[in-house]
Amino acid sequence: MKIKSLFFAIISVAMVAMFASCNKKNEPADNGNTDPEEEVFDPKAAPANSHSKGTVKDICGNSYNYVQIGSQTWMAENMRCDKFDTESELKDKSVPMIEEESYLPGYIVASNSDKWSDGSKDDAVKLTEKQKVYLGYLYTWAAAVGLDDENVVKGQVHAFSDKRQGVCPNGWHLPTTSDYQELVTFIENTDGKGNDNAGMHLRTTTGWYSKFFVEDNSDEVVKGKDTYGFSLLPSGDLYSDKICNVGFGSMLWTASPVEMNGGIAYTYSTSAIIHGFGWSNLGRSRAFAVRCLKD
Repeated sequence: MKIKSLFFAIISVAMVAMFASCNKKNEPADNGNTDPEEEVFDPKAAPANSHSKGTVKDICGNSYNYVQIGSQTWMAENMRCDKFDTESELKDKSVPMIEEESYLPGYIVASNSDKWSDGSKDDAVKLTEKQKVYLGYLYTWAAAVGLDDENVVKGQVHAFSDKRQGVCPNGWHLPTTSDYQELVTFIENTDGKGNDNAGMHLRTTTGWYSKFFVEDNSDEVVKGKDTYGFSLLPSGDLYSDKICNVGFGSMLWTASPVEMNGGIAYTYSTSAIIHGFGWSNLGRSRAFAVRCLKD
């Protein structure tokens, strides 16, 4: 099994490169992935998860599993709600749907295949119809942290003085880089292989694929272990007016702005060809998935 050598670079550099733009491919997409054995399900319900310690509901009525990893309690699915909860910084307001990048609050549904890039259409073939629902929504940074003015968004160049609930349910908040690093450190100490393997422990065992980068198209290199029930799916990202990397990668917002640069913020991510889970910094107008951490 061979992986193109370009991707043996330092993980943070690799993350930026992969999510910087959409890969265009000319091969036809194979979208025939509907599983005939898959049961009809309630899209508002939480999926089965043997590691779940319980569920929490958002203001939209969706249920999410939560899992215990070390001393932290994490949601086990991406947020998929278009309204801020009653204790959020933008309480009771709706999150507008967007068609392209924006510095203002906004979201786009990750499973909206009409907005998928050519690369997403290729790489999403391993996702079941149920998994596509749990890809969740992709939010702008303003929505993720609960800021409603473009100037305020760009003016946030220092760490917030308190937790940011943003689009998370009451009692939960958007994690900081420190929160994610605590997660990675716990996995490192437990697994003994460092961050080089953290992404594999967080990813789902199915749904990940890379038609372009894995030369023999085997899924052995891309499938995760889901050791803790974090169940990270390849939800992709909004770049310009296209949803890229569905099936291939996942990038999650943090509440941590890049100091002294009002245009970018930190994210944590993994992909089908990188076993780790590391940080990068990207434009706040982009849209990425949101995972929430219990207060």
